[in-house]
Amino acid sequence: MRLLADVDGTTIPIEIDDGDGPGLVRVKVDDREYLLDVANPSPGLYSLLVEGKVFNAHVALRRGKRDVRLGAWNATIDISPALSKRPEAKASSSVGGRQEITAPMSGRIVQVLVQPEQLVQEGESLVIVEAMKMETEIRSPMRGHVKDVQVQAGMAVEVGQRLLVVEGH
Repeated sequence: MRLLADVDGTTIPIEIDDGDGPGLVRVKVDDREYLLDVANPSPGLYSLLVEGKVFNAHVALRRGKRDVRLGAWNATIDISPALSKRPEAKASSSVGGRQEITAPMSGRIVQVLVQPEQLVQEGESLVIVEAMKMETEIRSPMRGHVKDVQVQAGMAVEVGQRLLVVEGH
């Protein structure tokens, strides 16, 4: 999975892949590669074993960004897909301005942030999907009302599976 992380105005390319065992994740930041042993003992808390050292990371989602605290280091990070390498949430047009929102990756629904008939703005977060221990927000492609929510927290989804429909005005 290829991502872009915006940390204090600096964009950093990140690649994340499954490691060679449960809980293992390969992370490449710029040209440095790390093998992490990741545990998630409670929501928002991650225990990372990196090169024989243990780090505890506290992550909170706020306004579409992640507030991260790792020891004395704090940052607000905006994570987005590296568009040239990874599929986006697809919105397919149909009559009447209906947009079918589909899963951009296989994963697990962490949270559904909207309800049927709710008015949403373009860019507003609709659903959070977790894949390989990374959460991705699926955002509305347009202003409209949420229709036909087909997922709930805890569900597994596949690439291209319909999550919900937004009907524009």
